[in-house]
Amino acid sequence: MAALTPPVRLRLPAAPGFVRDRLMARVDAVWSHRLVLVVAPAGYGKTTVAVNFINNSGVPAAWYRLEQWDADERRMLAHLERAMRAAVPGVEGQWHDVDSAAESLETALSTRTLLVLDDAHTIEDSASERLLERFVECAPRTLGIMLRLSS
Repeated sequence: MAALTPPVRLRLPAAPGFVRDRLMARVDAVWSHRLVLVVAPAGYGKTTVAVNFINNSGVPAAWYRLEQWDADERRMLAHLERAMRAAVPGVEGQWHDVDSAAESLETALSTRTLLVLDDAHTIEDSASERLLERFVECAPRTLGIMLRLSS
């Protein structure tokens, strides 16, 4: 059976542009801090930085572009699960909450893996933002998380 193509919001976008070594070095902090924020106004190259980092890191990467309706916790958790499954074979289970997500990832991730959450500002002040905060706290150390936000 052929693999299903993930929806656009779960696919790594094409981002032509040049690699900015200084920014790549800053983003590389995701491996020591587990969370890195890429914040800039629209059109300043946040996607280019994220895609170049993924392409040069050599690690599995999941991409999830958040939208306003992802302020619903169940919807967001389901999309997180789907994005991680597309990037990492072996992610199992139905994610009912952050604990089941963390347990699934702990089992599946044997090497560094990156999760990019694009347009994270769209869930500001929502239940999903609080879920994301807990997800970052509970995620295994092998998972680096990059939040892309427009300022």
